Amino acid sequence: TRHLRRLGVRMLAESLTQRFAAALSPPPKHERRPPPEQLPVSPASEALRRRRAERLAGVRRVLVASHLQRQVRAGWRGAAAIGAVGLLFFRVAVVAFCKAAVRTLPGAVGGIRRAVLRG
Repeated sequence: TRHLRRLGVRMLAESLTQRFAAALSPPPKHERRPPPEQLPVSPASEALRRRRAERLAGVRRVLVASHLQRQVRAGWRGAAAIGAVGLLFFRVAVVAFCKAAVRTLPGAVGGIRRAVLRG
């Protein structure tokens, strides 16, 4: 729905804005903090984490494969559905990227706008 699409755009734009801002203006060296100390990890807990990650990856593969097979069996309707989802992801990503760029680069956008108005 439109509400969920706008929510996705807003969340993605906020994330991209933070990344763009961090990339464009890194903090001065004297303000950088040392990395936090890592908590000790036991071999048993590390094995459990690896096992869980492998299980999740397997489940993800099975789900994606089954959904793709179902869409292929649906014929042209399945292809249309996959195309529609791809187009939706593309639209959300492009709008979020543009919003993040405008928020992060207000001086650049203003400069472009002034140059266009003068020119």
